[in-house]
Amino acid sequence: MMSAQPKKDGSPNKQFFESSETVALFEGVRTWLLKNCKKYVQTDPPTNKSLASLVVQLIQFQEENFGKNVSKPPLTRLPMKCFLDFKPGGALCHILSTIYKYKSEQGWRRFDLQVSKSPSRMDRNVEMFMNVEKALIQNKCLVMPNVFIRSDVEKSVQSKVKEIIKRHQGTVSETEEDVTHVIYPVVDPLDEEYARAVYRRPSHTLLHWYYFPDSHDSWDPIEISTVEPPETLPSVADGKKGGGVWRVTASWALDLDQYNEWMNEEDYEVDETGKKKVHKLRISVDDLMTATGTSAGAASSGAGASTPSVPTDDKAKTKSTKKRKKSPSPQPTPKLGKRKSNRNPPAHTL
Repeated sequence: MMSAQPKKDGSPNKQFFESSETVALFEGVRTWLLKNCKKYVQTDPPTNKSLASLVVQLIQFQEENFGKNVSKPPLTRLPMKCFLDFKPGGALCHILSTIYKYKSEQGWRRFDLQVSKSPSRMDRNVEMFMNVEKALIQNKCLVMPNVFIRSDVEKSVQSKVKEIIKRHQGTVSETEEDVTHVIYPVVDPLDEEYARAVYRRPSHTLLHWYYFPDSHDSWDPIEISTVEPPETLPSVADGKKGGGVWRVTASWALDLDQYNEWMNEEDYEVDETGKKKVHKLRISVDDLMTATGTSAGAASSGAGASTPSVPTDDKAKTKSTKKRKKSPSPQPTPKLGKRKSNRNPPAHTL
């Protein structure tokens, strides 16, 4: 019996991008490229399938060169939501137009995004991603965070957060005026926080796992009955629903440093008093066990069902009736102001 769990890393969900529904979404992107990037694509016009394959390669390149296991990554990972923005003139259009332009300027016959033995080619690929980041910012498809850190955040944590934000090209403001994020003290997760259903199709659901970056979202063949997931893909341009400033705990920045990827604000959102907000699309352990056909009784009787691993902190309690076994894998080194993690790697990657 299948068990829905966070992916072990930030590699692409190939089944999602190779599905006929997703390939069809590339039609608008392809048409936009042929109109606005004709000079760079007309010699070898892309197809929907070739664009889908290229996006998979781009995401895999990010994992291998900017992922959390890379020592001193040269660039912060581009948000996963940028690769899911299929709107004409949206983030994905600008990602692809930038790399096709770079390919033409470099005189490349094809993209080589596999692990290369050529340091010079690797440097060029990194430069290409830097150009993509600039293009996304220039076209307002990506806004780098400008944060204000409240005085009630521990001084040592304030210093760490400032250093992390600046190192990842964000800015720190001395006042709340015109900021994108307000940083609050660290708080414990809520008991029911486990995952969120962020997108659905008739046979699959895109699951986001609390306190993991969006690159670890999984594409699972399950249906969640306890919530109504959106039928539109999340977009980096969506921002905070209703506008306004994100109010998040300091863990949002501390986890950024661990994964080299801007974390999902909704995992860390608090109200103006610093109290954790409850998300309407949250899924508890029990909800997910029901969706996957797993029961606590089956798990405890050893009937072959597996209880999902809980991607929250040591202090966060699970509603599962069976106590989880500790993972044999090494735990990440605790960071200043960050709660110890009790996250286990998944049994498989979709």
